[in-house]
Amino acid sequence: LTCVICEGHAYNYNFGQITCESCKNFFRRNASLLIENTKCRSLNNIRCNIRYDIKQKCQRCRLLKCLESGMRKDLILTPEKRLSKEKCLEENRRMKYSRINNIKEVNTEESSNINTYELSENDWLFIRNIQDAYLSASRSVPSASSILSLELTFDKMSTYMNTLDIYHSTMIKIINFLKQIPDFEHLNDSDRLILVKYNLCSLILVRDSLTFDTTRELCYEDDVDDRYNSMSSNNKAFAERCKSLFMLCYSYELNRLFFNILHTLHSLIDNDPIIVQLLMLSMIFLKGSSCLERQEPILDDSKHVFYLHSKYTDLLFRYLIKKSSFNTAAMKMMHFVEVFMKYQRLSKDFHQEIKSKVDVDNINPFMKSFLHFA
Repeated sequence: LTCVICEGHAYNYNFGQITCESCKNFFRRNASLLIENTKCRSLNNIRCNIRYDIKQKCQRCRLLKCLESGMRKDLILTPEKRLSKEKCLEENRRMKYSRINNIKEVNTEESSNINTYELSENDWLFIRNIQDAYLSASRSVPSASSILSLELTFDKMSTYMNTLDIYHSTMIKIINFLKQIPDFEHLNDSDRLILVKYNLCSLILVRDSLTFDTTRELCYEDDVDDRYNSMSSNNKAFAERCKSLFMLCYSYELNRLFFNILHTLHSLIDNDPIIVQLLMLSMIFLKGSSCLERQEPILDDSKHVFYLHSKYTDLLFRYLIKKSSFNTAAMKMMHFVEVFMKYQRLSKDFHQEIKSKVDVDNINPFMKSFLHFA
C-alpha cells in the first residue's frame, strides 16, 4: 500500500484514506487548524514537495493535500470519544471472554452429562440381580407344552379356551419374576394388583419377542436353559399348533398386527434378554396405559410408581447407549413407544374378539381377571 499524501509505505486506512503512520499522526494533530492561519514555506505560492523523503515538510501544503485527498476531520476522536471507545472495546473483550467461559462450562457440563450415562458397578450388579430373578422365575413353572395338548376338536369353545390357556404359564412366570424385584414387592398389595392386572399382557408380548422366529412367524417357548436350541422338535411342533389355533380362532387382521409388532420388537431388542427384562420392568410401572373401556383404579402411591417407571426407563436407556450410541438408543426408545401404541390397538381388538366369540363364564377366574371380564 502507498500513502496518498507522501507516497510512503502505508499499512491501513486512517481517517478515510490510505496513509502512513506519519501522515496519520500529522493529520490528527493539525486537522483542527484553519488553513488561513497556516503559512506556506514556498515564497512563490507553489505547492511544496511533501514526499516521504523530504525531512522538513510544509505544514500548510501537507494539510491541504490531506483535506483534498479526502481525509476527514470528523473521524478524529476527541479525548472523550477515545475514552468511550476504549471502554466499549474493554466491554467487548470482557463479553468475549465471558462467552468463551460459558462455552467451556457448557462443554464441561455436556461432558459431565455424557459421563452420567455410563453404567456404574452398582448398575451392573442391579442388572445381574434382575437376570437372576428372571432365570429363577422362568424355571418356576412347567412349560405350556408339557401341560397342554392343543388337539383340534369340533368344540370351537374348547379351541378358544386353549388359545387363552397357552399364556397361563407365561403369566405365572412373569408374576414370579416381578415378585423377586424388591421395588415391586415393596409396593402395597392394592398397587401391585392394579399394575399387574392392567400391564401384564403387554409384558407377555415383550417376552414373546425374544424367542420369535421371524422367518416362520412362530413364538417358541422361552427355554432359558436352552435358548439357542429353540428349534427342538417338541418346541417347534407346539409353536406351530399355537399359531394354527390363533389363525383359526381370530381374524387375519388381528394376527397380522400381532406378528408385525413382534417383528418390530424382535429387531429392536437385538436378541438381548437384558433389554427385554428392563423393558418389562419399565412397562409394569407405567400407569394409565390401558386402552380398555374400564377405567383403571387410582394407585395409593402413584408418585413412587412413576419414580420406579422413570428409574427402569433410565436404566434401559443407558444400557442401550452402552450397547450402541446415544442417537441409536434414542431412536430405539422412540420405536418402543410406537410399538406400545400399536399394542394398545391390538389389545383392544383382541379383547373385543374374545368378548364376542367366547362365553365368559367358561374362562377360568385367573384369566378372566386379566382379560377384565371380572
